[in-house]
Amino acid sequence: MPRIGFVGAGHIGSNMALRLIDKGYRLCVCDLNDVVRQSFVGKADVTGRCADLAESDIVIMMVADDQQLEAALFGQHGLVEGLTETTSPALIVMSTVIPATVRALPERLSGRRMIIVDAPVSGGPASARKGALSIMAGGSAADFEAVRPVLEDLGEHVFYCGPLGAGAAAKLVNNVLGVCNVYLAAEAYALAQALGTDLAKIIPILEAGTGRNFWSKSLEETVGQYRAFTNPEAGFYSMIDIVTKDLRLIDSIPERADLALPMLRGVAEGVQGLHDRGVADKVFRQWVAIAAANDR
Repeated sequence: MPRIGFVGAGHIGSNMALRLIDKGYRLCVCDLNDVVRQSFVGKADVTGRCADLAESDIVIMMVADDQQLEAALFGQHGLVEGLTETTSPALIVMSTVIPATVRALPERLSGRRMIIVDAPVSGGPASARKGALSIMAGGSAADFEAVRPVLEDLGEHVFYCGPLGAGAAAKLVNNVLGVCNVYLAAEAYALAQALGTDLAKIIPILEAGTGRNFWSKSLEETVGQYRAFTNPEAGFYSMIDIVTKDLRLIDSIPERADLALPMLRGVAEGVQGLHDRGVADKVFRQWVAIAAANDR
């Protein structure tokens, strides 16, 4: 089994790392947070320096944004600092970043014969834990095939999208609907509960009708996903920051400049409103109620 260096064990990344451990991979988990590193002691090797991963066969980047990816690769104690003439780990960028960031990597890593694939993910922590993510991959066909087995251990659906950066582009498009769905579906379910409607009856109706979405597959699936989003509680509030960042990425893409996207703007404003702790706390309690829907 290849040795994997895993960078960024946050709410979803930690579950991806645990999934890889379950599948028998030898991992070295890299995270700046000491608490995160301690949680993997006894399960994997741990480090706070990406440079320590240079001897890995594969390095997976699951950091928060473009800036963190830059630091993890090229900053002090970054991966590049640890590389030598004899080390060339395959690099899989699974973070949500703009396409231009990953498209620039081959030139910036010129002289190093490294496999580079961008493979961002869709799905929550529950999907990550059981290897049921959807993964959108970009890179040369040969590079994609080289890392496909690892991606298939992490994802139920693995899509090859085209050249490097194509996965990142697909993820941004998916986020437009995904972010809207997770928050709006929760509001719909909160409304249903306020009206005294049993979610066990409502969800099959939505799945068969025009309200169908990722959160209407089944009561068990919906409850499991919202439970994962609210336990631990800190994950819910962390998700607000992540989603805010993901939506801002779209504003940084030149190709969107001439498009009219008023609905997307409305979603971004709604998510921004969750930075009001009073609003966020109320939404959190509504999500907890959804997570407990089949406990009655």
